[in-house]
Amino acid sequence: MKRLVILLSMLLTIAQFNLYAHDFIVDGVYYEYASEFDVDGGGVRVTHAPYIDGYPDPNAYVGDIVIPEKVIYRGYEYKIVGLAQNAFYNSKVSSVEIKAPIKGVSERAFKDCSELKKVILPPTITFISSDAFRNCKSLEEVNLTDAVSNIGNAAFLNCNSLKSIYLSDKITHIINSAFWGCSSLQKIDLPTSLKELGHNAFKDCSGLTGTLTIPENLTEMFHTCFNGCSNIDVVEWNAVNCTSYGTITDGGPFTDCSKIHKVVVGDNVESLPENFGAYISNLKEVIIGKNVRKIGPHIFYGCKNLEKVYWNANHAYITGNLLDSKHFKYSSNNKIYSCPITEFNFGEGCEYIPSFICSDLDKLNTVSLYNTEIIGMAAFINCSNLIKVNIPNTVTVIGESAFKGTSISSVAVPYSVQSIGYRAFGECKKLTSVSFNAPNCTVNKPFELSDNIKTVTFGNEVKTVPDSVCAGLYNLENLTFGNIVQNIGKNAFQGCSKLEVLDLTGPILRIGEGCFRDCENINSVTVGSMVSSIGNYAFNGCNKMTELIIFAATPPIIYSKTFSSYKANLRVPLDSESAYKEALYWENFFSSGIDIVENNKESVITENGVIKVVNSKDGGSAVVYNMNGQIIFSGNCQLLEKQYFISGVYIVVIGDNKYKIVV
Repeated sequence: MKRLVILLSMLLTIAQFNLYAHDFIVDGVYYEYASEFDVDGGGVRVTHAPYIDGYPDPNAYVGDIVIPEKVIYRGYEYKIVGLAQNAFYNSKVSSVEIKAPIKGVSERAFKDCSELKKVILPPTITFISSDAFRNCKSLEEVNLTDAVSNIGNAAFLNCNSLKSIYLSDKITHIINSAFWGCSSLQKIDLPTSLKELGHNAFKDCSGLTGTLTIPENLTEMFHTCFNGCSNIDVVEWNAVNCTSYGTITDGGPFTDCSKIHKVVVGDNVESLPENFGAYISNLKEVIIGKNVRKIGPHIFYGCKNLEKVYWNANHAYITGNLLDSKHFKYSSNNKIYSCPITEFNFGEGCEYIPSFICSDLDKLNTVSLYNTEIIGMAAFINCSNLIKVNIPNTVTVIGESAFKGTSISSVAVPYSVQSIGYRAFGECKKLTSVSFNAPNCTVNKPFELSDNIKTVTFGNEVKTVPDSVCAGLYNLENLTFGNIVQNIGKNAFQGCSKLEVLDLTGPILRIGEGCFRDCENINSVTVGSMVSSIGNYAFNGCNKMTELIIFAATPPIIYSKTFSSYKANLRVPLDSESAYKEALYWENFFSSGIDIVENNKESVITENGVIKVVNSKDGGSAVVYNMNGQIIFSGNCQLLEKQYFISGVYIVVIGDNKYKIVV
């Protein structure tokens, strides 16, 4: 059995290095006929020396070798048409100049030539085959010309003295291990034609310095292709649409590139591949271009020193399982941590902030927004060090849990917002005040479990207070409505148990169902003259109410459970006592007694393009200005109600009082 194994080994060796590969020798160079028809003149190839102990004789080729265009043997002229496989394998050549117009360097042609320093190739060379210069550890110079279009596997593997290499714009593929271990390479200019970078293509090229530019036509790359390039400073990524191959356990293409501190993604880039920037251990800063649309999972996983991100992508989304996203995470001792990002700047072109983009970044303290329109779900969830965010007046949607668990102390919801998701500002334990200025906004308990909110103000642009907007804020003490609020939504302030005094005067028309339900410490409520209905359960559970003042001459519609207690002292307008006595459910207050009040609260409301003044105190005259300061009406308030105003913002002046209104 042992003899059989040895025999098979010898046969395999003979198959690789044919004992009788050469046909003749000229000037110390071995040649073989290119074909059986070339015996009496024609084409020949340079071939390897006879083998010794299974390998070509390492002493057959020594020193400087020149391969001419043609040779003469026994009176016949032969053109040199190529190099055979293993032609100079493991020889002691120090330089080789090839004058013959051959088309390529064959497999293993110079493999293991440890003393080879220089190779001069003809301009006709179009390809470098696999292992062609592998382990040529002394090779310093080889001239790849513009004609070269293909470089094979491990072609220059471990050529650790090679200082430079020219890559033409005809090269489309640099495949596996092509330049692995070329540790003396100082610079590499990847051609714009390049489409593929293989496994370990430039791995451990530790001499590369400065900026590495990835060309825009690259479409495929394998993880580890630049691993261990420990002296690259900056990566400029311009590949428009590139796919990566490998998993997060393989690392990313720049793993162990310990000096990379900055990654710049160009404005023409449309997608970033999975694990694109993973495990760049000292990366500090990232800039994302404006046209990025698609981002693979874990793009900066393992970047444990990343501090600043400039996100200019207009409308990018992150693929994969967002709930398990690790794009800004790293692991240590089998635990997952967040990258120490302190600053996240969303550029002027960024309209959409992706869901979960900054989730759990517990060092993040600065977020800059400019022209953002949509803030995605959980975009900043659990950013526990984030204390302030200015939401620009371009935002229309704030997603569910967007700022949940942050440390912001105040929120100003701008005019532009149309939707706020569930607990968008929930569990913000340091949030104490809210300014709500969005007139056309739907919400879903956006502040739930932010238990320390004490003050909520609705701006002068808000006509409708959204349903459930402040439900459950049990520490809310100060509540202010703007001068055009007309509707208070369903359950808007349910459970706000620290509210004590409510002023619901002005142009308010409707108080929604369950609006102040279970606000158990309310003791005094004043309702304006224009209220027409108070929903069921609106004041149910407000059993400490001792005073209810209503300026409405006509009793508002109430329901069987609008109030759970009728012990409050009811005060109604002059000449309205009998109407309240006869109104359904209002009669329940008679046992506590009814007082008379005068309805003299001045207010300004708008309805269908008309401005109305209620209870004017200044002789019934008003002046209306547009926002350019121009007077567009001056006269009696009754005439004012006959004027039609186009949509816009106006200032109404009545005596010493000024009102900002929105038509």
